[in-house]
Amino acid sequence: MTVELGYAPVSYNGTGAQVDFPTTWRFLDEEDLVVKKTVAGVTSTLVLDVDYTVAGAGAAEPGGTVTTLVAPALGSTLAISRLTPITQPNSFRQLGPFSPDTWERTVDRITLWGQENRYRIGVLEALGSLVNVSTLAAGVQLLNQAFTVDADAPEETFPTVLACAGGLNAKHMFLGRVWKTSAPDTRIDDIGPPEWKPGPGANEVTLLWLPGLEPGVNYTVNLLVLF
Repeated sequence: MTVELGYAPVSYNGTGAQVDFPTTWRFLDEEDLVVKKTVAGVTSTLVLDVDYTVAGAGAAEPGGTVTTLVAPALGSTLAISRLTPITQPNSFRQLGPFSPDTWERTVDRITLWGQENRYRIGVLEALGSLVNVSTLAAGVQLLNQAFTVDADAPEETFPTVLACAGGLNAKHMFLGRVWKTSAPDTRIDDIGPPEWKPGPGANEVTLLWLPGLEPGVNYTVNLLVLF
């Protein structure tokens, strides 16, 4: 199956009557969808087969449908996003049986994950300037951290603990923008992906390393964390 369409989450305003909510992109498994409902500013994550069902997982054509068991009320919103697991469940062995469907599904999984990654980085790029720590949406938090790389031993400046609500549940971290702190701040792009781990505290994540930084320089970095 081909992946010819891009990816961006979809959202709907509740009407009190609508229960079927289509997506516009492919997804491989029902569990890959994340469905959240916001009522009066409070967001909750719905539970598959308890609050909603899914049709269209693994279909050749893009799109599927989330059907809620109870229609979202007027004034509420329903957001549907995709979070493809970063796993490779298929084993390919030399001289083993060849399954085109299995190979294609494996490539599709990589493509879908790449789309999600590009979308989230695009969210950071669209911000356009330095921002404070903030929650962009339920399960997505933007971290803004300033630190100085030691002039003698850059690695000794790490690990750096970052405040992040729900940090122990962090699943992915994406690097957004990096600035040299100066007058004015200067954006730099030649920075490698961050090395990190959840915790140590419930509201913390730990930045272990950020390749490409210069010793003796002050930096500010934006990181996008998903739960």
